[in-house]
Amino acid sequence: IATGENKLDFGGDNDFGPYYPDWLNDVQVCTNDGFDPAWMEMQHVNYLYKNKEDCCKNHFWWRMRQCMANERFKFYQKGEICDTKIFFDDWQDNSPADWTAFTQFDTLEECCANEFWWDYDRCVERSPVMFKFEFCVDIQGLADPQD
Repeated sequence: IATGENKLDFGGDNDFGPYYPDWLNDVQVCTNDGFDPAWMEMQHVNYLYKNKEDCCKNHFWWRMRQCMANERFKFYQKGEICDTKIFFDDWQDNSPADWTAFTQFDTLEECCANEFWWDYDRCVERSPVMFKFEFCVDIQGLADPQD
């Protein structure tokens, strides 16, 4: 799927597809759950995005904080590194103006490739590493508690 001159890259957290505006729920956010309607694919330039931030800026600019809400670390340029945090200041989340744009990335590699393309390897070396663990607990043989 192409938008303008760029092809959509489903790297980072885009495991299921591009971000799109979801108006069906009361929350009204941009999501990439893979269930984007077929009609949006025909209008991909207007409705499908590489990242959540662009989708929110275009469709929910008046409620950026709500649209961008997440519980995952995001990477952003901070001086000469790509740093991480979960909660961003209001000006970082709620500014549709280009001169105050604050880009958030899903991975360290994505941040370094976009913000430090001329010094990618050193950016990765000097930036903090984020660890993400996913696990499942298999519990068997539980007995009812005794009175």
